This record gives sequence, structure tokens and C-alpha cells, in this order.
Amino acid sequence: MLTSPLYWILSFAGAIFFWLLPKQSRWGFLFFLSFVYLATLSPLGVITLLVWSVLFYYFSLRGNQNNAFNCALVGGILCQLLFFKCLPFSPSFSHFFSYSPIEIDIVVPIGLSYYTFKLIHYSIEVRRETLLKHNLFQFLCYIFFFPIYTAGPIEMFNHFLQHYEERWSLDSTVVGLSRISYGLIKKFILVDLLLDIQSIFGVESGTILTNLPAYSSIEIWALLLITYLTLYLDFSAYSDIAIGTARLFGLHIMENFNWPIFAQNIVDFWRRWHMTLAGWVQQYVFMPLIGLFRRPVLALFLSFIILGIWHQLSPSRIGWGIYHTIAIVLFIRWSRFRKRNLQQGEGLLPAKVGGILVTQIFLVSSMAFLVGDRDTNLLDCFRVLAKLICFDFPTS
Repeated sequence: MLTSPLYWILSFAGAIFFWLLPKQSRWGFLFFLSFVYLATLSPLGVITLLVWSVLFYYFSLRGNQNNAFNCALVGGILCQLLFFKCLPFSPSFSHFFSYSPIEIDIVVPIGLSYYTFKLIHYSIEVRRETLLKHNLFQFLCYIFFFPIYTAGPIEMFNHFLQHYEERWSLDSTVVGLSRISYGLIKKFILVDLLLDIQSIFGVESGTILTNLPAYSSIEIWALLLITYLTLYLDFSAYSDIAIGTARLFGLHIMENFNWPIFAQNIVDFWRRWHMTLAGWVQQYVFMPLIGLFRRPVLALFLSFIILGIWHQLSPSRIGWGIYHTIAIVLFIRWSRFRKRNLQQGEGLLPAKVGGILVTQIFLVSSMAFLVGDRDTNLLDCFRVLAKLICFDFPTS
């Protein structure tokens, strides 16, 4: 995206043409613009998405009084997502099945996880009859809008339509260009230049596990800290650029990050980190699970496991979800104990600073589950965690 000249041409030149067009033609033009860009990335994949989108638009609206239509649509898109997550096209899997690049492009189009959640959101809200009145091009723009297609934010449909400026605004253009600049600075200066693990330590993040015994505890802390900062700044950079580009077209996309490095506790962190994903999971996974099981802790565990699987179906990602869930449960119980017994000192600056430090230390340690790849097992993640406290966990 950032290195693609076409992206920047469509963003800036496209925005100019967008505002020159009559109002009734803008949504169609924006869809065409997005379709052209995505077609250059994945020609067959974008056709697959177009088919899904048309099916969801027509069958959701026509079947909003028939739950079977919505269930079939949601079940179908989830099957595609789960197939991609559960059966990766890797050398180990190709021993049993053989797929050509064309077939992979059809089955696993780019942005699969993001547009799956948006289509599910649309189908559910159609059923609930909460969506604003809209036409096909507005819906297709919501699904295909190219700045947020591959890395979010996961926009909600009503927010997408409600926060649209019908007239060009100099203020919005300045804000958009500023956000794009912030994102570029984060990406190319902070991440690629100052936080490059290979240039600092002479290794790549993925090789930490293979050379774990050679590192000291302090070095592992430093490696995980850089991994954490890189993940945050890299991801938030793409969000800044996406949000900024959207403002050039008069669209106010939902914010995705709110300074999570200043979170005072783990619950506060999840109100600040990848906020659109966390909000989606809370609304469509956590709350329904509470209604189903009446057990908040179980709903929390299942929600974070799903959150981990959404990123990647692997033992390390599932472990990451459980690790965060345990921290949230412990924090909630500690908060209840503190309110009953330790009310003095709440809200004071030392307590806030201490909360930030403890939270960030935990978050850095959680990177132990993210330094490997899809095949990394939980034992290797625990080896990294043990190394943080100067203990060499046995390899076998």
C-alpha cells in the first residue's frame, strides 16, 4: 500500500475528481476507484468479494424477516474464513492437497478477515432493522473502500454513512493530509529506521526462539519491547494513513488507537488498542455469549480465543488470547478487592504511573506469544516467558 504509486495516485487525484463530480455520482465513482485498486492486488479475489457483497446486499434485505437467509449468508462467509484459518496453504498441507495460485486467490482473497466481520455486522444489523437507508453503491463503498480494506479500521455501516461530508472542506483536507503525514513518519522513521530489530540486535524477530539460550534476560526484554513498539507504531501508522485518506473523500472513519501505551490497566488497554476490532467482538461475540451462558468469565475466555484465531489459527495466538484473559480476570478481582479494602491512594499520580508501568510490562511480556510463526508451539512461548525471569525452560 505505502510503496504503491497507484495507491497515492488514486488517493490524491481520485479525491480531486470525487469532489468535481455531482453528488449522485460520487458513491459510484468511489466504488469504481476502490475496485480498480483492489483488482490490481488480487484480480480474482476481488471478484469473489464482489459476489459475496451482492449476495449479502440483496439476500439480507429481502430476507430480513427470514432468519434462514441471514444464517446461510453468515455461515457461508464464516466457512470461507475458517477454511483459510484452519487449512493454510503451506508446504506441509500441500502434501495432501494441491492448489494452484489462481485457486488460492479465489478462496483466500486479500482482506478476508476484515471484510468478513463487516459483512457479518451488516447482515446482523439488517436483521435488527437498525441500518440507515442506503443504496447498492453506498454499501459497496463500505465494503470495498480501499484505504481501510486490508488493515482496517473495522468500520460500522451507520457510522460510515453518518460521518460523510457532502461538501469539500479545507479543514478536512488539512486534517487528512496531517494524519497521512503522521502515519508516514511512524512507519518510515520510527519503525523502519529507529526500531529495526535487525539493525539494533543483528537478528530478526522470528529468530529469537531458535537462538533463545544465547540471549540474556535483559536482551529478551529489549527484543520484546521493540517488538511491542513496532507492532503498535506500524499498525497505528496504517490506521492513520487510512483515516487520513478517507478524510480527503469527506469520510470520517472510526479511530482504531487511543494511545494504548498510556493505558493504566489491561481493561483500559483494550479500550485503546484496535478499538474497532475490540468493539466488534464485544458486540457480536462477548455479549451474545453472556446471554447464552450467563457466565462472564467463560464469555471473556471464548471472546479472546476468537480474537486470537481471527488474527491466526495457531497455538501461540490462542495462548495469547488466554494470557490476556487471565490478566483481565485478575485485574477485575484485584479492583474489587482494592475498592473494598484499599480506597486510599486511588486516583493519585503515583498510582496512575504505577498502573501504566505494570500494564506495559505485562504487554511487553505478552509479545512472547507473537515472536514465532504459525507453527510455534506453546512450549516455546513459555520458554520465552521463563527467560524473562532468568530461567531457562527445558526444550524437551
